[in-house]
Amino acid sequence: MKKTVRRLCFLLLLACTMGLLFGAASAEEWVLANNENIVFTVKEFAEDPFWGPCMKVYLENKTDETLMFAIEDCAVNGVMNDPFWAAQLPAGSKANQDVIWMSFSGNAASAGITQVDFELRVYNSDDWSAPNLWEQAYTIQPLGESGVVPDQYIPDEDDIVLFDNEQAFMAVTGFRNDAVWGYSADVYLQNRSEEPLMFSVENATVNGFMCDPFWAAQLPAGMNSYSSISWFKQTFEENAITEVEEIRLGIRVYPAGNWTGNAIVRETFTVNP
Repeated sequence: MKKTVRRLCFLLLLACTMGLLFGAASAEEWVLANNENIVFTVKEFAEDPFWGPCMKVYLENKTDETLMFAIEDCAVNGVMNDPFWAAQLPAGSKANQDVIWMSFSGNAASAGITQVDFELRVYNSDDWSAPNLWEQAYTIQPLGESGVVPDQYIPDEDDIVLFDNEQAFMAVTGFRNDAVWGYSADVYLQNRSEEPLMFSVENATVNGFMCDPFWAAQLPAGMNSYSSISWFKQTFEENAITEVEEIRLGIRVYPAGNWTGNAIVRETFTVNP
């Protein structure tokens, strides 16, 4: 309850001081790609009446192949948040599309989209083995650099900080019964390094029973993420776990794509919900 009140106050303060609302649009267009193969232009940021904040884009496929346009490794206001979007365009076609985010996380959510980071990837949808026609990372600030409202972690007295160093941060922010999975521990992650990091769990136990959760998270450099470490209901049933008393998590953090490299964090943490 204290966490909710504190965060609501923070959000109200942001809205009052910045005067930023969902749907704030810019007359500026961002032409991110325009060559002999494709066009990809961000026309504006707006708010869909049903779904919420969206990014309106214009696409062209100038080739004689069917192309797939995809947005990957996306963050909004510094928080990882992949949109519900990908577009397949037949040869020689054009399209206007809305890139939609179904939900927002973080304390800067009420400010709307003040910065979006993503990688645009375009490839032949009929031949996945072919090299990408386009692969480029972008940062767009719809309201300009002065209008950026980055997410800020607001610690709560009930949060459990697992580690806090120059390269990474991780805290457990709550526990809950999950209608989809069964049981979840909510976590907040920060990649403070200059390279992508992978956060993973190994050798986890619940009430002393080996119970590996379904979880791993990859974060680009400098990004944050709200995530959930989840266990299937069946896993608890097989071990006769009706109430969670102790969770031991072997956390490993290492440079993404380098499993055998030196781990930034490799330690077992014990938490009591």
